[in-house]
Amino acid sequence: MKTNALFKRTFNRSLAALEALPPGAKLDSEPAMARRLEVSRTTVRATLAALGERGLVRLDGRDKTLLRRPAAADYFEGGETEPVSDIVERQFMRWILRGDCAPGQPINGREMARQFGVSATALREYLARFGSLGLLDRQPNGGWIVKGFTREFALELSEVREMFELSSVRKFIALPEDDPAWHGLAAFRREHVALARDLGRRRSDFSSLDERFHRHINDASR
Repeated sequence: MKTNALFKRTFNRSLAALEALPPGAKLDSEPAMARRLEVSRTTVRATLAALGERGLVRLDGRDKTLLRRPAAADYFEGGETEPVSDIVERQFMRWILRGDCAPGQPINGREMARQFGVSATALREYLARFGSLGLLDRQPNGGWIVKGFTREFALELSEVREMFELSSVRKFIALPEDDPAWHGLAAFRREHVALARDLGRRRSDFSSLDERFHRHINDASR
């Protein structure tokens, strides 16, 4: 099975579309799926093969039949569908916001790469980017020291995030009514309702759910 992020995003979007269909429904042709998902037919074929392997779809030549609706466990986790740059940025900002660091604290690049689950090379590349934002100081030995998270930077970050998220929402609502991304919203609504019913015990789960929801919107609006 392919392991690239595009394949996994396409697979998750296909699952979202299948949630709206009853078992026994016939799926569109490969060209139609490729146009709707805006990917190549090669990616569509890989997606269909994976759906077949998981027992979701029966493939018989050009005939494709839905055997069962997708379950939450069928989806790839959010991190598996993200570019490495997004993973590093999200993990780093979470590290900063959780207060796991203090002004003047040196960064152990090797340990941080292990903690984030990325290569040391990828981490070094994006530490340089964060340094340009004023969060880090570059040392003569090539290392980095945390400068701190100021109120001014927090306000700037909030404004930037609002700008990008509103842009993604505008693109999302312009999608055709039959785009599979719309069906994914129903699954997110169910998760939010379930979380709201047990918010006292699961309050910490909201951040993860919120991240996945915004990732869904952003992926669909690219």
